[in-house]
Amino acid sequence: MQRTTATLTLGLSLGLGLSGCFRTATFTSAQPLEAGRHELAVRGNALGILSGSDGGAVAVGALRYRVGLDGTQDLGLSLGTDGAYLQYKRALVGGTTRLSLAPEVGGFFLGDDYTQFSAQVPLLVGWAVGGSHELTLAPRLGVVVGGDFDGRGDDFGVMPVAALSFGGTFRLGRTVRLVPEVALNYPVVALRDDVSWNHDFLVVEAGLALAFEFGGSD
Repeated sequence: MQRTTATLTLGLSLGLGLSGCFRTATFTSAQPLEAGRHELAVRGNALGILSGSDGGAVAVGALRYRVGLDGTQDLGLSLGTDGAYLQYKRALVGGTTRLSLAPEVGGFFLGDDYTQFSAQVPLLVGWAVGGSHELTLAPRLGVVVGGDFDGRGDDFGVMPVAALSFGGTFRLGRTVRLVPEVALNYPVVALRDDVSWNHDFLVVEAGLALAFEFGGSD
C-alpha cells in the first residue's frame, strides 16, 4: 500500500509537469512561426493518473509566449500552474506533411515538499488540412527527475517516459487559433532510492489552447 501511494504521489506530481515539456501535450503545430511573428496563448487541460483500481486527477493551466526566429525555428516560454518551461522548435521538413523537433526543458517548485525537473524531445508530425489547418501527431521521449531534494535521499525519483499526443491546429482567421489535444504517457521505468520500483500507471491528458498571433507581416 505504501509503495502504491508513493507511486501515485510521484505520478500526480509527474502529471503536473507532463502538461507541457515533461508535458505530455504540446499544444502546438509542426509549423514554426514566421520570422518576427509572435504568439500569446492560454491553455487549460486535465490530467488523469490511472493505476489499477487507484487513480487521481488534476487540472492545470498556463500562458505561453512564442516568437518566430527565421521561419524554420521559433522559441517559447510557458508559465503556469505546472511550472516554467523553455521551448524550442526546429523544422526538418516543410510542405503539406511537416516534421519538426521541439525540445523542451523546465520544472516546478513546491517549497520543501516537491521539486521537479524535466526534459523531452517530441517529434511533431503535421498534416496540412484545408490549407490553413493542421493535424499533429507527436511521439516523444523524455525524463523526469523529482523529489524533495533535502539531502536525506528518501523522496527522490527518476522516470524515463514515452508519450504520444494527437491534436490539431484550427485557424479562425489569420490571428486566432484553436489547438485541442489528447495525450497518453507511460513511464518506461521508475527509479527510486537507486532501485527499480512499481511504475504501473498511465497518464491521460486532454485540453484546449487558444492562441493569438501578431506582428511580422501584419
